[in-house]
Amino acid sequence: MKTTKADFNLFKKAFIAWQNKLGLTQYDAYFEHVKLDGLYAQVYIDQMGKTVAARFNTDIGAGLVSKPEDDAKHEAIHLLLSRLS
Repeated sequence: MKTTKADFNLFKKAFIAWQNKLGLTQYDAYFEHVKLDGLYAQVYIDQMGKTVAARFNTDIGAGLVSKPEDDAKHEAIHLLLSRLS
């Protein structure tokens, strides 16, 4: 299934909302809508630079359904937990 620009916008909006809810506002978030093999979404975190790149897949594969809001929440939780490692 191909994801749309509207899906990507939902992902961005939800990620920012969760970033705020989780108190992770010290990070600058950047977003990419790119092909990711075998993933719905992915997050790259630079703890020293306080930046995060949240990536949303353009093609999740046949028969699979993406929920951009859930994917964004999942990646925001990765950001929260990354502070522990």
